[in-house]
Amino acid sequence: MESKAIIKNNKNRNQIRRIIRLKPVLPYVEMHVVDHCNLNCKGCSHFSPIADELFTDINEFTSDLQQLSRLVSNIEVIRLMGGEPLLHPNITDFIHSAKFLFPNSDVHIVSNGVLLPTMTNEFWNTCRQNSICIDLTIYPPFVEKEKTWIEIARSNRVKVRIAEKPNFSAIINSRGDSETKRISEKCIFPGFAMVRQGKLYHCWMPALVHYFNRQYDESIPNKDYLEIYDQKITGWDLLSQIEKGSETCKYCTSGWHNVPFFQWTKSTHNKAEWDVASSFVN
Repeated sequence: MESKAIIKNNKNRNQIRRIIRLKPVLPYVEMHVVDHCNLNCKGCSHFSPIADELFTDINEFTSDLQQLSRLVSNIEVIRLMGGEPLLHPNITDFIHSAKFLFPNSDVHIVSNGVLLPTMTNEFWNTCRQNSICIDLTIYPPFVEKEKTWIEIARSNRVKVRIAEKPNFSAIINSRGDSETKRISEKCIFPGFAMVRQGKLYHCWMPALVHYFNRQYDESIPNKDYLEIYDQKITGWDLLSQIEKGSETCKYCTSGWHNVPFFQWTKSTHNKAEWDVASSFVN
């Protein structure tokens, strides 16, 4: 009986060791293809109205994904976004790269739809052949275009999902006195990660808030990330980074019940579009 128990315990330990050795799966990763946009939305959560005209380098993008493929077994969902990703003249290269390195991932392109009627046959063929889904965000000025854009995608046999966005909200509390625990518990982006320029962030805010800091002379923390090329880290470290909060959470309004919402309109680059600590100006 004792020997059977020992054998059973050894089997259990071996199973645990195998599980520990396995590379984890990341649930969700966003990567910017561009930072700028062809719209100018007031309070854009990715700060596109005040961002640089930045086109991501395909070699940097591919290198980052290659490194991730060494650390994790899969990424369940990869979203290519911006800004407006269809502004990148080589968008198909990013699709090929993502699907080659993570063939089992669901790859989505997040677009406002404006450029869909201008996209080439190469783009549509690439999307179809790689089972890409286009996530269309429909803003109020383009509601009447929604059916047309859906039909364009479907006629090219490409999947499309629709999210209508009539409202925006202030996303920053520059006072930095948000309750971190409450924010992390009620965060609307659990399991989120953004990978940018060799760094993995648990949230889009620290990855992009440098634009807000530069524009309005603020210093919201943006240094809480993991260097994915650090030889000491593992995929499990990446997963842990995603699951924890950071100093940036103190400046977030994600868990607030009284965040000021406003109807979509064009940005005037007023700080209050993003910051609840500023007196709000319509």
